Order: sequence, then structure tokens, then C-alpha cells
Amino acid sequence: MNRLGHSIGKVVQYELFKNHIQARLTTGEVLTINLDAFSGMPYTRAKQGSIMSVEHPGIRVGTLNDGTEIIAHNHIKAGGPALATKAQYSQGASIRTNNIRVTKSKFAVLSSAMRQVSSRRTYDATFYNCQHFVSVACTGNSRSSTVRQVTNMAGAVTLFFTIAGIAVGARR
Repeated sequence: MNRLGHSIGKVVQYELFKNHIQARLTTGEVLTINLDAFSGMPYTRAKQGSIMSVEHPGIRVGTLNDGTEIIAHNHIKAGGPALATKAQYSQGASIRTNNIRVTKSKFAVLSSAMRQVSSRRTYDATFYNCQHFVSVACTGNSRSSTVRQVTNMAGAVTLFFTIAGIAVGARR
């Protein structure tokens, strides 16, 4: 298994059982991910290299037989949703539980996360980023607080310059 980079790999097929998930990767490798009390929990870490205090959320899936924790996340360098080891996901940052409101059961969260990981959907900073991925898995709604903040800031800047332009024009 490739443990370097930002992901283990892309999932082409999965099956969710009561206590584990079987995931077939594009490499042909089949992973058995054991579920536990933390499976389906949203995790987050600070986003590396961000000028804003942006969080990078993911969903904890479970553990491999050797104890390696597996996180599902949507990352630009992985090209879209993928599975990653905890070390790959964290990139050296501390991980904590995400405070997103979860409205689905553990199995519904895992099913949604794995469905997204096995899709061919690609990362899109505006319409399908890591926050959208976790929001869909946990609530069924596609939301990104970062996109909302940037949109609100852009609106405020536009409003400021519009008012400033009107004020300057009125003085002439």
C-alpha cells in the first residue's frame, strides 16, 4: 500500500458491513477497514499554507488490521475524495473532532463518505471542496463555511467600493 502523498488511493468499489468496510482501490488492492466507536466522526485539522484560518475536515472511517487509522477526505492534491492514513491526512498538524452538526446515523455518514470517495467527482475549491464533502456526508447538504466567508467578504468589498464611488462621484 502506498503510504506516501496525500492518499492511499481512489476507491472504485466498496461494501459496507456491520463491523467493517471492504474497499477496492484503483490499484486492485482490497482494504478491510474495521469500524469502531469513532467511525463516522467528522475530524478536522488546520489547513496547511492557508492565509485564512481555514480548517480541513474529513471523516474518520476506521482502522486497518495493523491499527492504521483511515480518514476519508476531499483534497486538491488527491484530485478529489480519497482515503488517507491519519498521518497522510494530518500532514503533521494536530487532529480534533469537527463541531459540524451531524444529522445522520454513523452508517449513513460512512455510506455517504464512501459513496463520494468511490465517485469520479473531482475537487473544486468553490463548488466541491473538503467542507462540502464532510457537510454532504454528515447532513446531506453541500455547504462550505470558507466559500460563504469569501463570498461575504467579496460582497462587502464590492459594496464598499460602490458606496465610495458614489461618494466620489457626488463630490465632482
